[in-house]
Amino acid sequence: MPPEGSSAYAALIIAAEGQTISTPSAVPTRALFLPPVTSATIVWSEPADLIAVWLPPDAVAELANASSAKPSALPDSPLLTAVSAFATSLAGAVQDSSGVARYAIERLLVEMAFGALLERHSSDNLTVAAAPLVERARSVMMARREDATFTAVQLSQDLHVSVRQLQRAFAREMTSPVIALRRMRVELAESLLRNPQYDTLSIDEIARHSGFTSALQMRRALGAEQLPPPSTLRARNTPSTLRVRNS
Repeated sequence: MPPEGSSAYAALIIAAEGQTISTPSAVPTRALFLPPVTSATIVWSEPADLIAVWLPPDAVAELANASSAKPSALPDSPLLTAVSAFATSLAGAVQDSSGVARYAIERLLVEMAFGALLERHSSDNLTVAAAPLVERARSVMMARREDATFTAVQLSQDLHVSVRQLQRAFAREMTSPVIALRRMRVELAESLLRNPQYDTLSIDEIARHSGFTSALQMRRALGAEQLPPPSTLRARNTPSTLRVRNS
C-alpha cells in the first residue's frame, strides 16, 4: 500500500513473469495502469502474483487523463518486459538488502514504471502528445531528475526542440528549465532528508540520489530555495516551504 495518510496514488500493477491479469474486455495483459483514484478493484480468473508500483500523483499528472478513472491495460513492449522481469526478480529479495540498496532499487523501479507509462502515451487513457511544452518538459525532468549529468540541453534534445524554444516556454511561467530541474531535485532531497526510512543514507548519498554532484551543491540548492541545510532538515523540526508544482 502507499504511505499511510497520503493522497491517492497512481499505480502500475504487474503480473509476475509468465502470468497475466484478466481485464474486463477478456484480453489478458501483464500490466495495468491505475490512475490516481481513491479505490479500484481488479478481478482475475486465475490466481496470480501481482506487484504494485505506487507512483505519486504529481509524477504522472501529465500522463493520466483526468476523465478516466478506470484501470487501463499496457500492451507488451520491450520496456514492459524489462520492468516485469526486474520487478519479478525483486520479489522476496529486497528485504535482505541494505537501506541504500533498497532505496536505489525503489527509485529504479519507479523510473522504469514511469518509462513504461510514457511509452504508452498514444492510448486513450494516457496522453502527452497534446500537452504544452512545459508540461512535457516537467514529465521528462521528473523521470530523470536523479541523474546528475542530465541538463537542460539534454532535455531539449529529448523533446526535439531548441534550447531557446524551451527557455522561452519556461520564461512565460517566470522560471527557466535549469531552475525547474533544480527545484525538482531539491524537492526530492528534502523528502528523503525528512523521511526516517532513509536515515541510513549519508548526506552525500542523499545528494547523489537526488541528482546533485555533491553534498555542497545540494546544500547550495536548498539555500537557493530558502530551505534549511541538510542536517536541519534531517532533524525534521522545520516546516516545508518548497512547492515545486506552483513554481
